Amino acid sequence: MDRITVSMVCSEAGISRQTLYNHYYSLIDVLNDLLIGKMKTAVADHDTYLTWERGFESILTCLEQNRELIQHVYRSASRTELLSMIERFGGSLIDRGIADCAKDMRIEVDAEDQAFMLRLYLSAFMGIIDYWFSQDMQLSPAYLTSRCNAMMALSIRGTIKRLKEMRHSV
Repeated sequence: MDRITVSMVCSEAGISRQTLYNHYYSLIDVLNDLLIGKMKTAVADHDTYLTWERGFESILTCLEQNRELIQHVYRSASRTELLSMIERFGGSLIDRGIADCAKDMRIEVDAEDQAFMLRLYLSAFMGIIDYWFSQDMQLSPAYLTSRCNAMMALSIRGTIKRLKEMRHSV
């Protein structure tokens, strides 16, 4: 990734530098658009808190299908940007999942608690993804997801209930 230039991308795509810059600020923006598009497609039918396990596995499978690209970027100076792209995408899914779960449970979660829950779950998932990348993505998405599910099943619902109880006991 560190050796790829705008000229190389433009030559391969058969476009001018100006055409690329009319749509993107940098090669990282091109990568972001490509990767986010692929992840959106992958989770299209599994992006609710009720189907989070299939959604997470779909994201991991999408990343695995693009292993060569992911590994090149992960081992480059653009590692932070790659992880940030995945974190922003995953964060929006998790945040919406927390809100939808609370709504279905008819429990109001204050913004501070929702932000804390988001940070906790997002940190766990990003830690797993970062570890997986660092290990050359050797474990299967199904294995990773099944272990996450075993440790976190019903976790969001339980957390929302406990936070409600804590509010009433204070």
